[in-house]
Amino acid sequence: MRDLEEGDAQFLLDFLKAKKSDDPSFFYAVQIDEKDCLTNCFWADAQSITDYAYFGDAVTFDTTYRMNKNELPFSAFIGTNHHKQIVIFGSALLLDETTDSYIWLLKTFLAAMNGKQPKTIFTDQCDDISKAVSMTLPDTYHRFCLRHILYNARPHIGQTFHEFERFFYDVQTEEDFRREWNSLIANSGLLTSSWLKDLYAAREKWALAYLRSSFCSIMATKQWSEYMESLFKFYFDRKLPLSNFIFQYLKALVRIRDGEFSKIMNRH
Repeated sequence: MRDLEEGDAQFLLDFLKAKKSDDPSFFYAVQIDEKDCLTNCFWADAQSITDYAYFGDAVTFDTTYRMNKNELPFSAFIGTNHHKQIVIFGSALLLDETTDSYIWLLKTFLAAMNGKQPKTIFTDQCDDISKAVSMTLPDTYHRFCLRHILYNARPHIGQTFHEFERFFYDVQTEEDFRREWNSLIANSGLLTSSWLKDLYAAREKWALAYLRSSFCSIMATKQWSEYMESLFKFYFDRKLPLSNFIFQYLKALVRIRDGEFSKIMNRH
């Protein structure tokens, strides 16, 4: 488990209490360990809760951003509105990245959102997250983010990365998927790769050919992967201390809601 810098826990609690005081609809929850130390926290303001009520059928749970010198994991529940613009449903700071922590977070998220489960959730390919999703979101279709899979793929597939990337995003039917997968594996000399065998076994959780519904199809596109890759890099410096990060987060939230980020990304 990672540790907060001295004074950060109190700063975070003061921030959350102040937001609640200003906005009675603001939701937050913290988890405390046996030593009375803060381990995890979640928050969502009134706009996030309203956005989720309207646009929460498909959610990306992003856990890839790390901040400050201790690599503190910042997580966000992200979706898209009817204008195909990014919306933030909630945010979390997880110092303890375990199955139990993810269970706590997902239960807390549901409590904030009046018990409404998303129809589909996209997450990193992580055993702890997968276990938590299966235990807390039994009616939700769980898929893996292609961005995370491709990031992990580089050391396993080497110079054939771009061929795999094209395959991941372009193949649309199950028949084409099976045929092109077998051809790609054979031609790249990766028939014995255990990583690729495991990936193929989990294909229904990530391959576009197995996407069950079109309403979440935008989250399985290359454009969405680029959005997620750029979102936090665009607004935050990884070396920011927690206090500075929170202020940057609030500014970023305003800009995201104004559609600024989506407009910038659409110009590229």
